[in-house]
Amino acid sequence: MTTPYLFRGNELLIFKFITSKSIHIPALCHIETKVVYHYRAPNSFRVHFYTQSGKIGHVTLNQKGAFDFLLLQLRRENPQLSIFMQDR
Repeated sequence: MTTPYLFRGNELLIFKFITSKSIHIPALCHIETKVVYHYRAPNSFRVHFYTQSGKIGHVTLNQKGAFDFLLLQLRRENPQLSIFMQDR
């Protein structure tokens, strides 16, 4: 299931099933990305967000364009952000 998100100022709003969560982008120290391979469906992309204190949330995206846009916007808002790619 894709998690919708929205940029508002220097925050990222993640809309979960019923609630929403606000992530302060300058507080992020790194993110981890992972491609989730599916046998019969298109691949999805999972992004985990971390601050100095640990993991604070994640989103799952089913479209590569949405994934690329999210990473581009996060790098634009926080140039010191480290991005780690996990393979499987």
